[in-house]
Amino acid sequence: MKRQNPNKNFYIPGGSMVCSNMKKTTLKDVYESLMFDKNQIEVEEEIRVKAHTSLINMHTLSDKQ
Repeated sequence: MKRQNPNKNFYIPGGSMVCSNMKKTTLKDVYESLMFDKNQIEVEEEIRVKAHTSLINMHTLSDKQ
């Protein structure tokens, strides 16, 4: 983002963008989960709608550049 917007300042909230739990997931875990339909994640509908709206907004904003 900084390369595309050199005149803008970007700030990282909390000082880090690395989630320690995400580091525990390997590519093999993702592959097996997708291939064998191993895991199921359940999210409340209200949270799902908010997350979906956020993703749509991010994609819309990225297309305008």
